[in-house]
Amino acid sequence: MIGDIVYLGGELLEKNKAFISPFDRGFQYGDSVYEVVPIVGGLPRSFDAAWRRLTFSAASLSININLSKKSLAHIFAELIQLNNVGSGYVYLQISRGISELRHKVEDSNANTIFIYTNSHDLIKKIKSRKPLNVITCEESRWSGREIKCTNLIPNVLAKEMAYLEGADEAIFVSYGQVNEGASSSVFLVKNGILYSRTSDSDVLNGIRSDLINEIAGCLKYKIVDCVFSVDDLLMADEIFLTSATLGVAAVGKVDNVIINGGIIGPHTKIFRNELIDRLSR
Repeated sequence: MIGDIVYLGGELLEKNKAFISPFDRGFQYGDSVYEVVPIVGGLPRSFDAAWRRLTFSAASLSININLSKKSLAHIFAELIQLNNVGSGYVYLQISRGISELRHKVEDSNANTIFIYTNSHDLIKKIKSRKPLNVITCEESRWSGREIKCTNLIPNVLAKEMAYLEGADEAIFVSYGQVNEGASSSVFLVKNGILYSRTSDSDVLNGIRSDLINEIAGCLKYKIVDCVFSVDDLLMADEIFLTSATLGVAAVGKVDNVIINGGIIGPHTKIFRNELIDRLSR
């Protein structure tokens, strides 16, 4: 459930009184960056990592963020308290601001900053989620995929394609090589080895992905950082997806091929439980 109080343009407002100009470049062009930060125990988790990725994305698009890390943390805390959020997530979007010019970027420091909370039992959802059914689809996004911006039409269409086929997620593929899900990162396990998708300009640098690699190192897993193929996926012992809202989610089917008998595998359970433990600390 979205909280009653949101942050917009320097003010805390009732959500039904929050309005964004039709001339905002985020609205007109998707000229904005965003982050989703999990809340567990009434606290935003992985905030530092989200701030680093946010500032990277903004700098990549030459968007100046007129808000300090400390100020943002304070706004998050206020919203969490006002909306009484014990578990869920915070959504943050920063656009370049209002402009009456077409396409050309005007020199302006007047960002539009919009933040809201969503309340739900995140840990319970992660624990109870059944293995996902996923499809693969041809890559159709722009080349700046390492930037977390709101130009998400290809992701939306890929998700819609998955839903129409009775699936939960779509995985983007380039020339037979796996990139990432429409809203998730992809891992596979084969013979007890964790295969992690190389972080490059073809994928978003997932915060949960970094946590999984860190956990794998602590648990002495052998980690292979590489670009794997669709065939590798179909031959995997286990596949799981990660994101701020999924946590760790097992994959039970890829393009109608059953993975691990369609059940959650032992390695996936280990990573899911370890991630939950870290989110709960």
